Amino acid sequence: MWTATPEGLYTWYSKRWYDYTGLTEKESLGLGWQLPFHSDDMGITNAKWQHSLSTGDPYTTECRCRRHDGEWRWMLVRALPFSDPETNAITQWFGTCTDIHDLVEARVAARRTREQLLNVVAHGQVTLWAIDNRRKITLIEGRFVWDLYETDCSGECSQERFVGKDVRIHLPY
Repeated sequence: MWTATPEGLYTWYSKRWYDYTGLTEKESLGLGWQLPFHSDDMGITNAKWQHSLSTGDPYTTECRCRRHDGEWRWMLVRALPFSDPETNAITQWFGTCTDIHDLVEARVAARRTREQLLNVVAHGQVTLWAIDNRRKITLIEGRFVWDLYETDCSGECSQERFVGKDVRIHLPY
């Protein structure tokens, strides 16, 4: 957890921040929060933070943070502004940094698995489809969609044309 001024200068971190990053209080306060974050992520991270500071919108970003042992880990960084009830001016930001590295890696693995499956379907000349208990198409991928694209659709066929539709009406065979 952390707090920042309305201008975005960090004023406090929980002990967990110091344990996680290995940074000291002197290194972390003010703009020192940037030190453990990956330089490749700072452009979007800073742009989102500046947007939140100027608009008062909640802040959310995912970026890599160097842990005290040197390992880069994905973090979810979020912050909410707290305002003076009379003036509505932001008085302070309260935020959190949460290690989501395992979740990000699971997302990447799932994406990779999906791509591999689609590759198998593409080369296997098959069609995969799923239908829910209301007879609505929830998934369609493979040769059937590609054949329609090539013969009947003049470039306008896609999975979206069928997903959510009743299988008895929308599939020609």
